[in-house]
Amino acid sequence: MTSCAARNRQVSSRLTDGANGEAPSAVHQSVLAAKPILDLIKKIGKLSPLLPETVPEAPADDDIHRIITRLEHPDRTVAATFNRRFDILFGEDTRGSDGRLKNIRRGDFGMACVVKYLNSIHWESAKIPFDLTEPKLTRIADELEHLCGSGGNLEKRPAKSGGSSTKTKANESSAHTDANSRPSFTKEPGYEQKMDREQAFFGFGDLF
Repeated sequence: MTSCAARNRQVSSRLTDGANGEAPSAVHQSVLAAKPILDLIKKIGKLSPLLPETVPEAPADDDIHRIITRLEHPDRTVAATFNRRFDILFGEDTRGSDGRLKNIRRGDFGMACVVKYLNSIHWESAKIPFDLTEPKLTRIADELEHLCGSGGNLEKRPAKSGGSSTKTKANESSAHTDANSRPSFTKEPGYEQKMDREQAFFGFGDLF
């Protein structure tokens, strides 16, 4: 699947105006239906660059980049490929014992790659069931929000204090320890077997 440049698609206020008595066309209805998905992608795109340094940066050979750019479903439809990629990387079974998603990485080969892929999809015509897509994207957005500690407030994040209180030093020490101790890619028990099954089923053994 080829990717194209990110598009900034905004739903016209005329379409979302409840006072507008004009019945929406089929095209307008598809745009309205896609709006929650586009809003989630926008949120993911804003949060991804804000990930702290305690989140590892993805190398070029990271599983995120390989799966997002190279793994396709055998029927090669946009919907099936999207579902397969996101189920492997961000499915509920990829949570760790602490309940957090494991496969979140910073950088061009991490979440930036994911955002680029999401923006390459024309959601209004991709025939992807939004009721199945929205929970997948919400799961990622919630995880990014947790990691960034933004509470959803992207515009008014407090500036870092230049003070050197004991609490600040303790936090910095803890963050430094976490960054050094966290592996570059965390695989849950049974991950290798899961990937072997994927490779055997889809015929992508040469990619992993």
